[in-house]
Amino acid sequence: ELKSEQLAFTTINGNHSGSNIGRILIKAIDDYGIRNKVGWFTADNATNNNTAIQTVANTIDPSGTKWIAGEHCVR
Repeated sequence: ELKSEQLAFTTINGNHSGSNIGRILIKAIDDYGIRNKVGWFTADNATNNNTAIQTVANTIDPSGTKWIAGEHCVR
């Protein structure tokens, strides 16, 4: 059964760069132990979100063969 939940509501210390947001997302993913269960992200069209999702993709799948950022983001 497909489920959707908000897992974290985190204050961003520092700038709102995509790499900073990506690190926060990875921390939340790892805090819940769900790296192998992450499917999709929903984001607006801000360019920092592209970088954030790419940061997540590079961390989840460093080979870039199983989890491709552009295929796992809904806008």
